[in-house]
Amino acid sequence: MVQTEQSLGKPPEREHAQHPRMNLELRKFQPTEYERFAQIRTSVFPDHPLSAQELKSFDDNLDKTKYYLQRYSCFNKDNGEIVGLGDIGHMAWMFNPRRFLGRIYVDKDHQSRGVGQYLYDNMIRFLSDLNASEAWAFGKADVPLPEPFTPLPYEQWLAFDMKDPGLIPEAYAIAKHGTQYIGLSTVRHLDKEPRGLYQALTGVRREYRGKGVAFAMKLKVIEYAKKNGYEKIKTENATTNAPMFGINMKLGFKRETGWIAFSKALP
Repeated sequence: MVQTEQSLGKPPEREHAQHPRMNLELRKFQPTEYERFAQIRTSVFPDHPLSAQELKSFDDNLDKTKYYLQRYSCFNKDNGEIVGLGDIGHMAWMFNPRRFLGRIYVDKDHQSRGVGQYLYDNMIRFLSDLNASEAWAFGKADVPLPEPFTPLPYEQWLAFDMKDPGLIPEAYAIAKHGTQYIGLSTVRHLDKEPRGLYQALTGVRREYRGKGVAFAMKLKVIEYAKKNGYEKIKTENATTNAPMFGINMKLGFKRETGWIAFSKALP
């Protein structure tokens, strides 16, 4: 998955010093900890920050009658500080009841002190308790997701999109041919980048692809951004989707480090 960014107007590499290991404790994540979650996540992915409100919105809008999600906070027992987080959950976009996504975040100021390994060992144990057959993780790279997409139920899509705190309905571009809806390009504002927009999905019905519909919708989004004083638009693009990649490059997006998916088969 390629991440691209277009300016309408890397953090430096950091040496990881070795430190003594910490005295750690894992607890289930509490609603009062979203601000710390956002801080730690931003320290790990400074080029794609999310606010506490944005993180909480995803959790609140997830249909937990179908999809599993549990977050954990890792504490330094000596001072009570949250130094890392982990979570395990179903991937609604590649749903399989025994396949889970596991994520680990360690505050950049507390890395190389055993926090990541401690979280990993516990996540593997929790996955075993869930009778998981496979665990997925993601890291920054330049490779698309290898698994087929599973459609979201309408109610779950409605919760994710229409209840998103970054929703900008007037910025959405929608394409019609007569009375038929043939494409859309969704847009959200970013809490951590008030002068930036995130273009989440641009999709066109198969029979209308290759006719300039996606290009026209993206132009509409750029037009909206310029008229409303935004300075940047971010989007993502699977490397296997050459037509969309070509559109993004033609529109002036700049290629950045993307994501690679890892999979671990579980006994």
